[in-house]
Amino acid sequence: FGSVVKARVVESSGKRTEVAVKTFNNRNFRDTEIEAKLMQELDHPNIVKVIKTGNSRQHGFYIAMELCD
Repeated sequence: FGSVVKARVVESSGKRTEVAVKTFNNRNFRDTEIEAKLMQELDHPNIVKVIKTGNSRQHGFYIAMELCD
Protein backbone atom coordinates (compact mmCIF):
# COMPACT_ATOMS: atom_id res chain seq x y z
CA PHE A 1 0.00 0.00 0.00
CA GLY A 2 1.18 3.50 -0.69
CA SER A 3 0.21 6.92 -1.90
CA VAL A 4 0.50 8.69 -5.24
CA VAL A 5 1.40 12.34 -5.75
CA LYS A 6 2.00 14.53 -8.78
CA ALA A 7 5.63 15.68 -9.03
CA ARG A 8 8.17 17.11 -11.43
CA VAL A 9 11.47 15.52 -12.47
CA VAL A 10 14.20 17.99 -13.44
CA GLU A 11 16.98 16.45 -15.53
CA SER A 12 20.54 17.73 -15.59
CA SER A 13 19.78 19.31 -19.00
CA GLY A 14 17.07 21.40 -17.35
CA LYS A 15 14.20 19.49 -18.99
CA ARG A 16 11.18 19.23 -16.66
CA THR A 17 8.74 16.34 -16.82
CA GLU A 18 5.57 15.95 -14.75
CA VAL A 19 5.26 12.47 -13.26
CA ALA A 20 3.15 10.41 -10.87
CA VAL A 21 5.19 9.21 -7.88
CA LYS A 22 3.96 6.24 -5.89
CA THR A 23 5.61 5.86 -2.49
CA PHE A 24 5.44 2.83 -0.24
CA ASN A 25 5.66 3.51 3.49
CA ASN A 26 7.04 0.03 4.19
CA ARG A 27 10.72 -0.29 3.24
CA ASN A 28 10.59 -4.09 2.83
CA PHE A 29 9.08 -4.22 -0.65
CA ARG A 30 11.65 -6.39 -2.43
CA ASP A 31 8.99 -7.84 -4.77
CA THR A 32 7.84 -4.32 -5.68
CA GLU A 33 11.43 -3.30 -6.43
CA ILE A 34 11.87 -6.28 -8.75
CA GLU A 35 8.57 -5.55 -10.51
CA ALA A 36 9.50 -1.88 -10.95
CA LYS A 37 12.87 -2.80 -12.48
CA LEU A 38 11.09 -5.11 -14.96
CA MET A 39 8.55 -2.40 -15.80
CA GLN A 40 11.40 -0.01 -16.65
CA GLU A 41 12.46 -2.36 -19.43
CA LEU A 42 8.99 -2.46 -21.05
CA ASP A 43 8.23 -0.22 -24.01
CA HIS A 44 4.65 -0.36 -25.25
CA PRO A 45 2.08 2.40 -25.89
CA ASN A 46 -0.48 0.71 -23.59
CA ILE A 47 1.85 0.41 -20.59
CA VAL A 48 2.68 3.32 -18.29
CA LYS A 49 6.40 4.05 -18.48
CA VAL A 50 8.48 3.89 -15.32
CA ILE A 51 10.88 6.82 -15.35
CA LYS A 52 12.79 6.27 -12.13
CA THR A 53 12.79 4.11 -9.01
CA GLY A 54 14.65 4.42 -5.76
CA ASN A 55 14.65 4.61 -1.98
CA SER A 56 14.04 7.67 0.13
CA ARG A 57 14.83 7.94 3.83
CA GLN A 58 11.61 9.84 4.36
CA HIS A 59 9.20 7.84 2.17
CA GLY A 60 10.76 4.43 1.60
CA PHE A 61 10.65 2.88 -1.88
CA TYR A 62 9.21 5.00 -4.70
CA ILE A 63 8.32 4.61 -8.38
CA ALA A 64 8.14 7.65 -10.69
CA MET A 65 5.88 6.93 -13.67
CA GLU A 66 4.65 8.94 -16.63
CA LEU A 67 1.64 11.04 -15.76
CA CYS A 68 -1.48 10.10 -17.74
CA ASP A 69 -4.04 12.78 -18.52
